[in-house]
Amino acid sequence: MLRRTYPKMFQGMSPWTCPRMLPRTFPEMFLMMFLIRSVPLCLLAGLIIAVITDVILIRKSRGQTTYPVQKVDPGPLKRLLLTGISLCLGTVLHNIAGNAPKYLVELYLTDEVQAISGYVMMPIFVITVLNMFLMHPLVKDIGDAWNSRDIRRFRQMILRHVIIICLLSVLVAVLGLTIGLPILSWLYKTDLQPFRLPFIYYLTGGVCYTLSEYFMVPLVAVRKQNIIVAGTLAALLINAGMGIWLLPGMGMTGTALIYICANLVMLGVFVTALVRTIRREVRAC
Repeated sequence: MLRRTYPKMFQGMSPWTCPRMLPRTFPEMFLMMFLIRSVPLCLLAGLIIAVITDVILIRKSRGQTTYPVQKVDPGPLKRLLLTGISLCLGTVLHNIAGNAPKYLVELYLTDEVQAISGYVMMPIFVITVLNMFLMHPLVKDIGDAWNSRDIRRFRQMILRHVIIICLLSVLVAVLGLTIGLPILSWLYKTDLQPFRLPFIYYLTGGVCYTLSEYFMVPLVAVRKQNIIVAGTLAALLINAGMGIWLLPGMGMTGTALIYICANLVMLGVFVTALVRTIRREVRAC
């Protein structure tokens, strides 16, 4: 599709890169996207190493203490470990879902289109970075509001932050289209103006991803961290499934559309679970 729309830019280029294992089925796509990439491998390997190290240290420390050891109730410790594992796994999977467009582009598209996709996505990360600066100071306040069952304040804080993210997104879209893309075109000596539509698509997906990242905070506050794992898994499955269908014919535009769909589903899972929990708590009160 991009080749037909922008023939001059793709003149002399091969249609696609030819990886040694071009995925053609869903299991192959899922395996190549999320299990043999460097970032997911590092995250998963770090998690496994951390668990193994903790187990070794606990075993080695037995019998080394000089003070009397009291009997420990394993129940709270087990619940804490299960909560920590679900939080860690959800965070790792969410990070992988955010990098899914990069993995899709690397699997199917030429090096030139990979570079252009990276340039177009640069302004989008501004929203995620700004959200992190705004989100972290509010984590404690959101948890305190829920623990005190101040539902009204809890809702207001969530709504206020969602509005801020949406306003930042509009600002990034305007600045990106008017200033950002021309600057990146000059910086990288590449005309990015023909890719304004993919930029809007990527920006929409980025907004959904940023909102889902924020909703992880109230989900943890209401003790629904397992929903994070379910939502991110749904996003990864959509990325792998739709990648086989859209990428061969639509290229970078297909990647952007997959990014929107996956993050929109993930956001929908998070919001639905949070709304149901709040309603259940209101009825209980």
